[in-house]
Amino acid sequence: MFKWIRQRMAKKPAAPRETTREEEQELAIKTNDDDETGPPIGPSLVGSVPSINDLIAPEGYKETETYVQVGIRRFTRAFAVVQLPRVVHVGFLESVYGLGDVDMSIHLYPVDGKTSVDQLTREITRMESQRLIEEKRGDIYNLSILTSTRDDLWALREAIQTGRDKLFYTTIIITLSAHSPEDLDRKSLVLEERMAGRGIEIRPMFLRQAAAFRSGLLLGRNEVMDVYRTLNMGGAISMFPFINPELSHDSGIFLGRNVHSGAPIFLDTFKGQNYSMVIIGTSGAGKSVTVKAIINRGAIDSIHSVILDKEGEYKNTTLMAGGAYITLFPGRPSGINPLEIETDTDDDTGRLFVPVMEKADQVTDLFTIMAMGTHGDPVSSEERALIAEAVLETYRDDFGITEDPASLLEEHPDDYHIGYRRKTMPTISDVYGRLCEKSGTERLRIILKPFLRSGTWGMFDGTSEIDVKGVPIVGFGLKPLGEGFLCPLAMYIITTWLWETWAKRNKEVRKRFIADEAWQLMRYTETAAFLELVSRRGRKWNLSLVVASQSFIEFVENPKGKAVLTNAATRFLMRQADTDIDAVCDVFKLTEGEREFLMACGKGEGLLQHDKEKLAVEVVCTPEELEFFSTTPPNPAGDAHESLQSA
Repeated sequence: MFKWIRQRMAKKPAAPRETTREEEQELAIKTNDDDETGPPIGPSLVGSVPSINDLIAPEGYKETETYVQVGIRRFTRAFAVVQLPRVVHVGFLESVYGLGDVDMSIHLYPVDGKTSVDQLTREITRMESQRLIEEKRGDIYNLSILTSTRDDLWALREAIQTGRDKLFYTTIIITLSAHSPEDLDRKSLVLEERMAGRGIEIRPMFLRQAAAFRSGLLLGRNEVMDVYRTLNMGGAISMFPFINPELSHDSGIFLGRNVHSGAPIFLDTFKGQNYSMVIIGTSGAGKSVTVKAIINRGAIDSIHSVILDKEGEYKNTTLMAGGAYITLFPGRPSGINPLEIETDTDDDTGRLFVPVMEKADQVTDLFTIMAMGTHGDPVSSEERALIAEAVLETYRDDFGITEDPASLLEEHPDDYHIGYRRKTMPTISDVYGRLCEKSGTERLRIILKPFLRSGTWGMFDGTSEIDVKGVPIVGFGLKPLGEGFLCPLAMYIITTWLWETWAKRNKEVRKRFIADEAWQLMRYTETAAFLELVSRRGRKWNLSLVVASQSFIEFVENPKGKAVLTNAATRFLMRQADTDIDAVCDVFKLTEGEREFLMACGKGEGLLQHDKEKLAVEVVCTPEELEFFSTTPPNPAGDAHESLQSA
């Protein structure tokens, strides 16, 4: 069949005969007589009406050796797939669509069973003969390849003979488009490298660009039929795009709608290898309303959330949803003890233990931040060793807490209770007392003194008096702490405290920890490192870290911050500032079209990425939600469902 098609395509039409002037006049008169309703010769009202072809067709195209110029500002280059890997999987061509403006045309021609069996039999015979020759030569390398190929062909022939499989002649044309020849060359290089990494060889259709370009149009015509590969039924099916363009999970919360199709988007961040999510956008892009929607809709789905509220804009939302809001003030006890410690699980053995050494490192990092904030100088390596030693002595000697989980408990001191209770945890004052007993700690004592309960910043020196277990939404208001170092210090202390008292104690509950304006945690190496630890290990404790920030550069310039961005399985990129867009495109490998979308998208719109899926999304809120999601009241005359653009 395929041979017959090629012969038909190879036949050249007869050369046109030149007509005489008398014949042309006779043909024109006959046409006018037969079709009285046709347009007259010359300008007319009927002839001025554009047809469908006039509306959709370009001005024209010009073919060169390596590309086709379509119209004035569009350049295309067609590639043909000439080699495929031995085994292909469903969606193996999906990476092509990530280049942006790209089209793919797949022409399939079924091969009848008899022809397939005859060709496979001849190929098996040839392979077997070559295999016997290599076996006599003792060429082990070629022998194994020939044996594997022969077995594959044998199995394929058997499947075709029993009606379980079928062969197809397949022509695959990939057409790249760009706004300039230079951009087309850049995209072509990326495409060739991407395909080569998957064992796929492509070649530009040199001197045949126009024919390949027409073969990629919706005309059902293949003008490069001599370039083809033979695939079985499974390989042919694997080429079709099975990506779900709507990115709608069977569980999760309603986020919004697809900008292009209008389809609803349901998102579940608790899927995949990493539960973290980052929301990046400039001021006014709609980050806060998006975070509020995620928090409140997650509460309906039994997801508990804790948010670090830098600007105090989540208070009303938290209280109206039945949550708890805790505002921190300088000089007032916070009820948060940074020395709280909880059991952990060994990833290899599953054994429960108390990470005393890890906690000693955390407290040392805490004291380092205090030193940086008050004196501008970090603690020395000798001072770090003294702090770690004092912390370990406080836990082990003063409170009897070791790696044994039972060391966290003690018997009730009265006769009215039976059993054990949790021990009172050490505080900053206890560690300070240990440091006073050591020589060479004079500078450390000066640094820590303002952070004792009797000092100016002693808000974190005391036992924990806050219990967030079972509360669906908890907000920590940090606005009274100002813009100084006390705010990132509080963010670090609250994060480490929640890690011990909230994340580890409620493993069965899905939890979301939201760090608003988390770029402030990038100021210090210690705070950035702990945020990266939470993003990496949160899945172990059923915790999803949500990082919202308008300062993208702060994250990129910090290696730990960049790791938080790249490790997150879910990313919602909203409108970007001119100073950030280049870094955003570089880190997340965005195409030129995606860059243009991020620069022009409206409020509440953004590019949502989840694992390998990607699409443009508009966050949608009801008027009732907008009443306490946004500072701007919704339009009472608007639709029943409104986007953030109306907020």
